[in-house]
Amino acid sequence: YKRLQECLKQVKKDENKVLFLGLKLSEIGILTQEYYIQQIKKIASYYEDKQILYISHRGENQEKLNKIKQLKNIHIIVLDYPVELYGLYKDTIPYKVSSFYSTALYTMKNIYDIEAESFMFDFEDFEHKNTILNVYDYYKKYFKVIDLNA
Repeated sequence: YKRLQECLKQVKKDENKVLFLGLKLSEIGILTQEYYIQQIKKIASYYEDKQILYISHRGENQEKLNKIKQLKNIHIIVLDYPVELYGLYKDTIPYKVSSFYSTALYTMKNIYDIEAESFMFDFEDFEHKNTILNVYDYYKKYFKVIDLNA
């Protein structure tokens, strides 16, 4: 990451934009599509004064992305390279990266020296709820975790 950080020193941070890392949680059956979109709406409201650059995950359903695209402050971006390289192709980088959970939250925070936030959804009824809780507990050591159902 050190070499990448050197290449990206000149990239400016845009205080009006947030990078949101989409996930295929509904496509793999962790959440329903409706619930996922409902959570994205809450995130759009949370960042109501910012433009959200929603980086779609490979394999995300186009129907779902079309519904998300209709939200007023969200712009869908499809990358054909790892998100960690985003700044190599842009003049600016959003000042913050967020997602539900992703290792890219940690790597983007460190590579670009930007804020990172994780959004926690209701996972009480999930089979792997203890594993998910452990992930969020770990995240709390490094960045802000926001409970969407609080």
